[in-house]
Amino acid sequence: MQVISATTLSKKAVTEWFRDLPLSAMRGAIVDRNGITLASSVTSYDVYVRPASMENRYEMATTLSRVLDMDYETIYAKLGKNQSEIRIASAIDYAKACEITNNYMAGIYLVENSSREYAFGDFLTQLLGFTNADGDGQMGLELYYNEILSGVDGKMIEQTDIKGKSLPDGLSYYVSSVAGYTLQTTIDYNLQMYVEQVCGEAMGNFGARGVTCIVTSPSSGEILAVCHKPSFNLNNIPRNDVAALMEQSRLTPVTDVYEPGSTFKVITGAMALEEGLTSSGDGFYCPGYRIIGGVKISCHRHTGHGSQSLAKGYANSCNCVFMDLALRLGLDKFYSYLDKLGLLSGYGLEIKNEAKALAMNKTLVQSFDLARMGFGQAIAVSPLELVTSVNTVINGGMLYKPTFVRAVLSSDGKVVSKNVATAQRQVFSAKTSQSVREMLKGVVENGGGKNAKIDGVSIGGKTGTAQKYENGVIAQGKYVASFVGFYPAEEPKYSVLFIVDEPQGAYYGSVVAAPCAKKVFEYIVNNIEKLTLEQEEYKNAHARSTIIMPELYGKSLTEAASLLSALGLQYLVQGDGDTICKQLQPAGTLMAEGDIVLLTLTDTYN
Repeated sequence: MQVISATTLSKKAVTEWFRDLPLSAMRGAIVDRNGITLASSVTSYDVYVRPASMENRYEMATTLSRVLDMDYETIYAKLGKNQSEIRIASAIDYAKACEITNNYMAGIYLVENSSREYAFGDFLTQLLGFTNADGDGQMGLELYYNEILSGVDGKMIEQTDIKGKSLPDGLSYYVSSVAGYTLQTTIDYNLQMYVEQVCGEAMGNFGARGVTCIVTSPSSGEILAVCHKPSFNLNNIPRNDVAALMEQSRLTPVTDVYEPGSTFKVITGAMALEEGLTSSGDGFYCPGYRIIGGVKISCHRHTGHGSQSLAKGYANSCNCVFMDLALRLGLDKFYSYLDKLGLLSGYGLEIKNEAKALAMNKTLVQSFDLARMGFGQAIAVSPLELVTSVNTVINGGMLYKPTFVRAVLSSDGKVVSKNVATAQRQVFSAKTSQSVREMLKGVVENGGGKNAKIDGVSIGGKTGTAQKYENGVIAQGKYVASFVGFYPAEEPKYSVLFIVDEPQGAYYGSVVAAPCAKKVFEYIVNNIEKLTLEQEEYKNAHARSTIIMPELYGKSLTEAASLLSALGLQYLVQGDGDTICKQLQPAGTLMAEGDIVLLTLTDTYN
């Protein structure tokens, strides 16, 4: 026993001699791109009782019932269990913790914990997600980055007797917890707040089933704002209806697909241009329909658009033009571009259950199916896939991986890891990109996208109106209205996709979605862009200030002049003499090359 089993028995004895209480790590915060806190953890307390140390079960149950506002019988029954430690309550606030401490009774232990708090409630609901009672992420970023946010729990260890009662002179150990990392998102709080407002208004104004908006940076893949309505307050999660909670918790711009309709024409046109199969001035004729493979497929204008160029085809959103282009491309080339754009494979995002495009098996595709894909039917994509593909078309042709996260930071703000713009592949040429941008600018200025037009502001874009299907057939009266656009049209910094699902009354993308996107663009131009310009001007002005003014007091004019000239500073002199008795600016002042210094001279050096 002493020799052969000593190690094993010693370990077993230690487990009998000591009891431990968990010390939960502070969960890391989630912040926006500028450091504004979106989700944080506040200190709370868990209440434990060690029955072996309890002196009066009735008195303890009475006190805890009153302080915690819990049922007396429930607490009394818990205190009667034959366990070393019993958790009575979780995540109580500081005030209740103080009251328990003030009414201290033997056997009660408070363990510091943390509970999740969302700064703005019903805000970024699906992206942020939420945690359960134990502080583990359940949805959204909280789930995907749970391990990074959670930190490492600690514990408090105490030596006890066989009944679990603390020994007066027993040993005790404290293993501190390690706080979780902070997650810095790509989201711009101010822009997101406005997008939430516009989406909420659209829900009410159009009686919609749902509204989605995504704002991105086409040249980096960063998502600056993402919103889906309906949503709920993250500080008051409706857990009583699990089905409804799961439905409203999905980040549908990432997890769900839909038939995009005419917004997909942006992509089809770019494919054909890249392959040299068309040009902006190419001629087409639309009689109002095409008969392909024995199937009549209508244009949205049943009387037809007549003769028109590709540019006019975009402006008129003519289905016939893009049916022709899809057929010119052929099945293999069309699908190869779907693959190059990442539509068939997904992007590996920071959200669970990322959707991939739904496209027919190539072996089953008929010519009329391909024609319909050309104008955004017979294919389904997620909203994020659509805006990412459009970004690829208009940003110079480069596919960037979309992302919601900029960096992971330590609790003291140091960068642990940083996401950089990830260029996946060059899909289109700069020439194709420029050509499409110019045509889509015309769509907003003189075509179907004119309701997104802002005077004096260069915007390009495309509207879409798609019919919905239920059980394989067209659902009468159910449509998806959308608009995808970008600003500035010549060198896009922002792209906006706005989708209204099942609007009541008017349902065209040009009437429903385009005006909503216009509001977002107006906010960007008047607020985000203006603020960015002011910040850049401030930064540039101070970037020049890199020269530290030297101490000149007591130096001769010759020495001072030589020193200032070497630093690139100019000077003026007042007074007589050869010695510097005063200088303006003082030593240590930050100066810029070419700045003027005033020197005062005296005959005597004092």
